[in-house]
Amino acid sequence: MDYPILKPQCNGLFEVYEEYNLEDIKVPKGFVTDGLTLKNRLIRVIVDKYQPKFAPFFVIHDLLTNRYEYYDADKIGSKILFEIENSIRTKLMMFVIKLYHRIKYGIKPQKYWGL
Repeated sequence: MDYPILKPQCNGLFEVYEEYNLEDIKVPKGFVTDGLTLKNRLIRVIVDKYQPKFAPFFVIHDLLTNRYEYYDADKIGSKILFEIENSIRTKLMMFVIKLYHRIKYGIKPQKYWGL
């Protein structure tokens, strides 16, 4: 798996230094991500946004959520995240992110959990 080249900003954000492609998704040069939008302390304990190994997940997931494609962000993001690390902590993180999207944006659970 290729990793994006990120340039840290002084405000805790990261800028994509050169175009990044993964899963047929193009992230343009200059795209800015916060690494982990959820400010939930539980998520921060589970996965630290400053761990470089999770950069592909954060960049792709943030790009898709910025486009209001929450279902695709979670579906593709899960695939990328579990390729990086398939563990209880990453499964818990994706569960919390999906639950957050479901509550905040009213996405029906059928799309996420096959109900």
